Amino acid sequence: MDNSTETYLMFVVLGVVLVIMVGQLLIRSGQVYLEEVFPDARVARSVSKLLAVLFHLFALGLLGIISTMNVPVEGAAQVVVTKLGVVMLVLGIVYALTMLVLSRIRARRHEEEEEEAIMAASMPGGAYAPNDNGDGDGAATSGPTDARLVQ
Repeated sequence: MDNSTETYLMFVVLGVVLVIMVGQLLIRSGQVYLEEVFPDARVARSVSKLLAVLFHLFALGLLGIISTMNVPVEGAAQVVVTKLGVVMLVLGIVYALTMLVLSRIRARRHEEEEEEAIMAASMPGGAYAPNDNGDGDGAATSGPTDARLVQ
């Protein structure tokens, strides 16, 4: 095996290990965050799995593209470090954008819950049944069975 093949394989192996490690961290850490954004645990798990698949596909695709690019550095170690650095920078940007979107979703959900609480407090007797109780089935909840409506 020549030096360029060894460098290529070293980059791919290290890149795949990095992608798997970061993906597992996102799955474990993100689950709690997603459960806050999506109160239904099934929906949160489903979104977590979908985001994990998206992350892995994107990261491995990026790894494949970067693995074939020439970088203007000398030495096998410098090539591997430079390419892994590019992968980490791009993944960091994508991760930050994802967190921004999820933060906006969470903030919007909190605003909706506050509005519902205000409406419930302003109704005689504190009873208020919004059109959707947030469990994903689109059905309204009546009475004190919805924990958000009990004061």
